[in-house]
This record gives sequence, structure tokens and C-alpha cells, in this order.
Amino acid sequence: MAITAPFRKIHNVLNDPVLQRWLFGRLTGRWRPAPFHRLHPEYLKGLELNAEASPNLDLMDLRDTAPQNPIRLDLAGHILNLEPGAERSFIERDFTDTESLLALHRFAWIPNAGGECDPAWVNSLWRSWMECHGDPSAEGWAWHPYTAAERLINILGFAKRFGLPGPREQSLETLAQHGPAIWRGLEYFGDINTGNHLANNGRGLFLGGLGLGIDEWAEMGGRILVREGDRIFAGSGILREGSSHYHLLVTRWYAECWLAASAAGRSETEALATITERALSVLPIFAMPGGFPLIGDVSPDCAPEHLAGLVAGERTGWLGGLEEEDFAALGTVRRQAVFDPTKISVDGWRRKQIGKWCAIWHLSPSGWAEQPGHAHQDFGGFELHFGNIPILRDFGRRSYGPAGEPDTGAAAHNALRIDGHDPYPPNKPYYVGEFRSSVCGAPPNITETTNSLSIETNAFSRLGNVGAWKRSWHFAEDGLSITDQIDGRGRHLVERHLHTTLPVILQDGKIEIGPIRILTDGKVVARPSARSNAYGQTEPATSTTLSAEVDLPWTGALKLEPLA
Repeated sequence: MAITAPFRKIHNVLNDPVLQRWLFGRLTGRWRPAPFHRLHPEYLKGLELNAEASPNLDLMDLRDTAPQNPIRLDLAGHILNLEPGAERSFIERDFTDTESLLALHRFAWIPNAGGECDPAWVNSLWRSWMECHGDPSAEGWAWHPYTAAERLINILGFAKRFGLPGPREQSLETLAQHGPAIWRGLEYFGDINTGNHLANNGRGLFLGGLGLGIDEWAEMGGRILVREGDRIFAGSGILREGSSHYHLLVTRWYAECWLAASAAGRSETEALATITERALSVLPIFAMPGGFPLIGDVSPDCAPEHLAGLVAGERTGWLGGLEEEDFAALGTVRRQAVFDPTKISVDGWRRKQIGKWCAIWHLSPSGWAEQPGHAHQDFGGFELHFGNIPILRDFGRRSYGPAGEPDTGAAAHNALRIDGHDPYPPNKPYYVGEFRSSVCGAPPNITETTNSLSIETNAFSRLGNVGAWKRSWHFAEDGLSITDQIDGRGRHLVERHLHTTLPVILQDGKIEIGPIRILTDGKVVARPSARSNAYGQTEPATSTTLSAEVDLPWTGALKLEPLA
């Protein structure tokens, strides 16, 4: 039986002692979240969008034909085969996963089809959508600002290639309502709690304004994009939200807006080019020899492979759909985005490559998962490749529903837990810095040399008699050692978790994973699991847990070495 939202909230409170501690502090007046008033950001103060602006769209009409063949739709991992005549029932249906419903309303299946979408189907489904959901005053997800922005961009992008789906007057009237709907619902929640959605709201206004010939929309959207780009990306150029896939996604947003601004001769061109260049400059950190690492949440907007060309600079996925001159221009900006691969260490991310070993870490500077953001409780976790073979994998997140909630904890990463607790508890957007410090102490200490990296934190001290935890990685040509040291007293359960998509063989205190062997101590248990390779899609995997009841202080080590 499905767990309803209210019961899920109750369940979360009962199973989260840190959240209970926060609620008690709120009741007693010790903790007070930062005040928030739902307003537009300061840089938009006093501005209003003209709700009566009329489109000036110089595009041909799409030929009005009915679909003749079935279509396969990718709705955020929910694959649906649709027969002609089922348009209305499809548009009116509901989904277990809200992201699939949003993908329907966003017409996300158009770009995800890679240019192979049947125009007759777009025409027919757009007509049905306008009939069922064309009223922006209706309640529900259809006109959520992020969704409205995505739909506006996707329909206009399609219309530019194939013609405007009709009827023309109704389509123009419906599209003209998107800008005001986005503006009314701008997703601003104060500087602390506003994530990437506001930038996407701006993207919708900017690209929508350019596509419809409404300069006022483009002006507002451009202002949001530029100001938010300076806020959501750190100084290094990395997205602050703790997700490798979301970094690619938001980089694509800015790249396409910069290209559109350049083509239109807009004043925002230079600023958007600078933001795009910074975002591209850090991509070498994700260019792992065995493929792109899915660390943090996996966006439902598109599959990671759709954006892989951004990392490799190759004409695949989204880049494959660019005009030749746009692809060349983006290549020029990419070449200008110089990054030293020997010094890959940027705001919360580390990477080392020693011989055939290559590892990447997401290490939030505070230890806590970034908020707002798409990070996990993965402090101390890592992904490891040997040659071009991924050995230990980060598992991403399969969905934003209940099925995906366990994917965010340390047990779903190559990390360590004590007495069933993650190094850092789940973060909440309303926690204040003083409260976080009272729970887990000072920020973690991270040190590194050419061949090693170490982390140390007192976050486990919230358990009562556990002291500092230090994890160190030491690389050599012939092997890698991972050492854990835990101070404290008393007897505790220590679990070290390892995850792979390769075959696993357990034998006499040794773990064989593909081309490497791991020498270890303690009890070893392997179980089948699954790794997310796109939102709602998984591949078979194996999760191994090394567990031991130990007396603190304690030291344990793993030795990884090539089999051959």
C-alpha cells in the first residue's frame, strides 16, 4: 500500500532524531529559521510584466495531419507506447511518479526524442493539451512555473524546426499566457533557499520572449539569468547543488541562452558567455576514464547521455541538435575555458588520477548535503575507476518518490556508517547554521598531497561516545589503501559500503571486483542492488557491506590491488 504524504512526514520525524531535536528547539524558542517573505528578488523590485503583450511570431503553421503510427514517449523514465486515437486519454491521465506527469505537461518527450519526434503526434497532443489544460488559472501541476518554462521552450523549439502546431490563434493565445504565469510564480525563496528553478524561470522568459518576439519577457528573463548565474555557480564555476548531472543540465541552460542571445545581438550576450565558460571550465573533473559519474540526484529532465557531449566536446545528444555555427561557437568558448587537470579541486569536489587509478569525491565543505540542492549524505563516499573500467560506483538516485529516498543515504554510497547512522544527517532547508554546528561540530577538515587525500570530522560525536572519524586514501601504482580511524569508547557497529556494477566474488577475506582484489577484515555480505543510469531507469549492481562490532578507538583498512 502506498504511503501518503502526511504519513511519510510523520514517519520521517519518528526516524530522524536530528529533526526531532530541531523541532524541540523550535518549540522552546532556541532555534528560529531565517525570516522569509515570498517576494521577487531585490534586482526585480518594482518591475511588473505586461500580461497583455502579444506574440510576434514569424513562423509557418504546421500541416494539420493526424498521427498514423504508434509513438514511444519517454516521460522521466516511464516509457509509454501510445496508439493513434489515445491522445485525449493520455493528456488526462495521472502517474504514480509526479515527475512523469510533469514530463507530460512539459512536452519533455520532444527534445528527448532526439529530433525523431513525429510532427503529427506533436500537433495532435498539443491540441488535446490546450483543450484540457489551456487555462492557466486552473489548479494543478500543468502551470507550475518550471513546467510552464519547459513547455514554452520545447514547443517553440519544435515550431522553429517544423512549424507552429495549431490552431494558430489558439496556440498563440496559449503561448502568450506562459510568460505571465512564470512571472507570477517566480520560484524565489530568499537568497538562502532559492535553487536552480529561478534560473530556469528566467530561461523560460528569455527564450520564450525571443521566440515570440516579446522583448519585455526577454529583458526580464535575461536579468534573472545573469544575476542567478552569479549566485548558483560557485566562483570556480561548479554548480553549488552537489549533483554532477544537474551541473551538466544547468550548464546546458546557460549555453543555449548565450547562443540565443548572441544570435539576437542581445546585451546579455557577454555576461551569459562568461557564465557558460565558467561552467564549462570545471567539466574535466567529471571526465572519468570509465564514463560520467552520477553523483547526487539524477535529473528527470533528460538522460545523462543527452548531455554527455558537453564533457567530451563531441557532437552527441543535445550538442548534436545544434546548428553547425552554434556548435563551433560553443567549441570556441569551451577551448577558452582552460582548467588544469593536475589541480582538480573545486568547491566541494576532488579528483585524483595516479597511474591507472582515478577517483572522484563530492565533499561538501560543511559536510552536510548542500541546501537547496540535489546532493546526498555521501560525505566520505567516492567513485573509483581502474583504467577505463568503473570499479566502485556512485548510485545516483532512481526517483524523487519513496523508492528513491534510500538512495540518498550513506549506505547507498561507498561510505561508512556507525550504529546505522550516516556521517552527516539529512539536511533541511530551514536548519540554521548554528543548529547544524550544535549537531555535528565544526566543518570537516580535508587535506591532500600528490598521492593521498584525507578527511576528518567530528560529526559522529552526536552519537554520544564516538569521537573523530578520519578516512584516508593513499594511492600508488600497484595499489590503493583506504584507512578508517574512529576515536571514542564503547562497542559500536561499523559498516563500510562498496557498490559496483561488475561481478563480485567473495573468497577468504578477499573481494574480487572485475580486475581488482580488495583485502579486508570483518564480516562481508554481498547482495543484488541497482544503479540508476537515468531517472527512473536502473542497471543491475552488487552492494557489499563490510561490518564489524568493534571497540573504540578502532582502525580498519582496505587494500585494493590489481589482479594481474
